[in-house]
Amino acid sequence: MDERSLRVLEYEKVKVMLEECMACGLGKQRARELLPLAERAMIDEMQSETTEARAVLDLGKQIPLGGIRDIREDVERAIRGATLTGGQLLEVESTISSSRRLKKSLAELGPDYPILVDAAAGIETFGDLEHAIGAAISDSGDVLDSASSALRSIRLKIRNLNSKVRETLDSIVRSPEWGKLLQDPVVSIRNGRFVVPIRSEMRGQVSGIVHDQSASGATVFMEPMSVLELNNDLRQAIAEEEAEIERILADLSSRVAAMGDRFTRTLEAVGRIDFMVGRGKLSQNMDGVRPEINEEGVISFVGARHPLLRGDVVPIDPYLGKTFNTLVITGPNTGGKTVTLKTIGLLTLMAQSGLHIPAEPGSEAAVFEQVFADIGDEQSIEQSLSTFSSHLTHIVDILGRVEGSSLVLLDELGAGTDPQEGAALAMSILERLHAAGARTVATTHYSELKVFAHTTEGMSNASVEFNVETLRPTYRLSIGVPGSSNAFAIAERLGLPGDIIGSARSHVGASGQRVEEMITTLKEEHDRAAAARSDAEGLRSRYLQLKDKYEEQMRKLQLEKAEIARKARAEADSVVQYARREAEQIIAQIRAVQTERASAIAAAGSGSSRADLDEAIRASRRDLDALRDIGRELSPGNEGGIATSSSDEALSAEAEGAWDESTRIQPGDEVEIISLGQRGVVLDASGQDEFVVAMGPMRVNVARASLRRAKPLPRARGERGAGLPREPVGGVAMLEIDRARTISSELDLRGMRVDEALDAVDKYLDDAVLSGIPRARVIHGKGTGALREAVRSQLAGDRRAVSIRSGEAGEGGDGVTVVSFQRS
Repeated sequence: MDERSLRVLEYEKVKVMLEECMACGLGKQRARELLPLAERAMIDEMQSETTEARAVLDLGKQIPLGGIRDIREDVERAIRGATLTGGQLLEVESTISSSRRLKKSLAELGPDYPILVDAAAGIETFGDLEHAIGAAISDSGDVLDSASSALRSIRLKIRNLNSKVRETLDSIVRSPEWGKLLQDPVVSIRNGRFVVPIRSEMRGQVSGIVHDQSASGATVFMEPMSVLELNNDLRQAIAEEEAEIERILADLSSRVAAMGDRFTRTLEAVGRIDFMVGRGKLSQNMDGVRPEINEEGVISFVGARHPLLRGDVVPIDPYLGKTFNTLVITGPNTGGKTVTLKTIGLLTLMAQSGLHIPAEPGSEAAVFEQVFADIGDEQSIEQSLSTFSSHLTHIVDILGRVEGSSLVLLDELGAGTDPQEGAALAMSILERLHAAGARTVATTHYSELKVFAHTTEGMSNASVEFNVETLRPTYRLSIGVPGSSNAFAIAERLGLPGDIIGSARSHVGASGQRVEEMITTLKEEHDRAAAARSDAEGLRSRYLQLKDKYEEQMRKLQLEKAEIARKARAEADSVVQYARREAEQIIAQIRAVQTERASAIAAAGSGSSRADLDEAIRASRRDLDALRDIGRELSPGNEGGIATSSSDEALSAEAEGAWDESTRIQPGDEVEIISLGQRGVVLDASGQDEFVVAMGPMRVNVARASLRRAKPLPRARGERGAGLPREPVGGVAMLEIDRARTISSELDLRGMRVDEALDAVDKYLDDAVLSGIPRARVIHGKGTGALREAVRSQLAGDRRAVSIRSGEAGEGGDGVTVVSFQRS
């Protein structure tokens, strides 16, 4: 791109705004190096990255980029063999731990954000190195005692020697015989060795080494001979400490160097993510949108705002590249012509840089090989160039480089010289640019250019509006209408005498009046077209809103349908699996009965025994057939699911006298579910027309009309002993009660949440009532008392519990609730 054009369009200021949105130096460097692209595929890729990052930020999701440092130089130093300092290693540790958290956070975004998830895949983890640095380097960058056992031992030795030296010197300074020798009773350090201050005149009476003296010379700092060896040992230990620290730092640095390639890949990925997220933040700050990108040279910005303007900015809707390629903008000074030029150019550069633009959805930007801009007064005194010469020099350069894939922005074309000659030059320049196929936007004050643009195919006028009543510009852009000078209207509003204005009009001449009439006519036509367009846009907006609304409703319905189907399949699979397990147990029963039959026949030869055994086998086989029916009905391929009882079946049940209105259904009654052909045991008869029935491990709600009293089945002699609970008939119920008979008389809820515990209590009450145990201990512990109160509240309101009480001293005290059950 043309460097001067980037400068006059203030592209660098947008890059500064972008850099401020970055979290670390890796992203900031990318922002500083950003330049517009000319390849459509790369632009689309960057726009997609910006859009995805913006979407994540709009949802309020956190992308943790804090703690990441630009450690590329430190890694490079380590690769060259240098030893990193503790502070540098701390920055390495901060970067790899923060990168690990970033990778985890982005991986959790899921398939809706593939670009960020893919970028996070490039981040590598350095668990061992992260742990090693964390264990060796403190938050202040110092090497910790835990870095090595040798360092811990050396530092312990140093502390001991320090203590011994201080103790010796403290005894000296407190000694009466040393009192007259000391300047002050204190211990100091000079050159890393412990010393005491001795009066200069007394130095000959002290055996020791002088390490320093005061500025006045009245005091010398001496190391007494009594601590010389201790100080030597201390200095040796300190040297060992420094050597061990250097060894630890060198070892960690070499580990960093060994992972140089992995660090390069990780920092590249992190920098890319920071750059994406920063672009998303800039889009948020500007309330930007992703523009549609084309290679046909079409520009259509809707509600465009200059990104550097603050406050209440009037949006504009510039467009060109479809019915016309050259746009000539006219209007008064300070009306916004130059801002319009800069907005078109800067938004084009931003779009080609992968940035969102401050505009409304539906905006479209083109891909240009070059963007040329000649804007502003760059008069050069050194080169003896006037304003006109300076502009013309730049235009000559542009004409020599322009192509069909160029965007050219010219401010005050032809200004700075004779108006007639300037207008002629401006028309010729526009003709040349138009013939080259470039997209051109030019501002001017010349009336001749208004007529030229109106009468030349492929060109169009535009104007920035001016309010004659308030004598202020509105900053709105009107395409298709040339701007009026408004000089006569402004003069009249300001009180210039009418005769002077009339005389001025006569001086304009017929051609000038025709131009003004043309402008007035075009303005009226433009206003009518704008009103029609506004109505059409309103209808289109309403249509899009309805379309989005119904598409969202359809999507939700499809998701709900899929979820219902999934749950139904899961429930059917669970029941089928249970039926299979029940079938296996029934088959095992049949085999056991057959074996018993053979033994009984061989032992007794009794016909009645044989008949009882045959009947038991037939009962088991009926149960097996019923389970197979349930399996077929609940199989995933059965769309109908469980069949419901028909009115004929209900009538049949009444005809058989299953029960009448005077019959009271009690918990524990054995019943047959007509629609399933299965037996069960009534668990809850509190409802008037619907009962809870246990069928194996399943609990089902069944209408009264779908039940009939189960006929008792014969049982083998000696099968049940005296005093056992009543035999539930049917194989499924029999297996359930057999399982319940082994239930524990204790239920331990400790460690459960309240909701889990209440579910466990409800299930346990079913099993306990079926098993016939008289009472049970519910262990909930004491703790805060929340679990105890919730459990006792549930038991107090449950009709299956006859009574509850706290445990006694030998039963667990207040941490246990003893519940007694209703016996059937």
